[in-house]
Amino acid sequence: MNPEIASLLSKLAEKLGTTTEYLWGVLLKQAPISAMVELFQILLTIVAVFVLYRIHKKNVVIEDCYVDNPAKAVVMVVMAVALGIVVIIEFCCLENVVNGFFNPEYWALHRILSEIH
Repeated sequence: MNPEIASLLSKLAEKLGTTTEYLWGVLLKQAPISAMVELFQILLTIVAVFVLYRIHKKNVVIEDCYVDNPAKAVVMVVMAVALGIVVIIEFCCLENVVNGFFNPEYWALHRILSEIH
């Protein structure tokens, strides 16, 4: 471990009134929990994309209501753009899911380094 990281971890442990080893262990236990939460968010995003697609197909094929109701078309476009932004954000979080499950030490180090900067 980098001496700078070890120093910061020991300072944090000292402030919390615990040992560095305990704090590191807590971070390692938190990695899969954090990965599971982010995976759940990704799955919810996938469901939202599917639901929005189904609503769109219903409006176009069955009712053809975009022609009759342009406000509904605007709402669908806004929802699609917002959901597209969420999909991009979730795609960027995919690395945390993989590291949280398969490489918790890297996840913990990355978490500490991100708090430094």
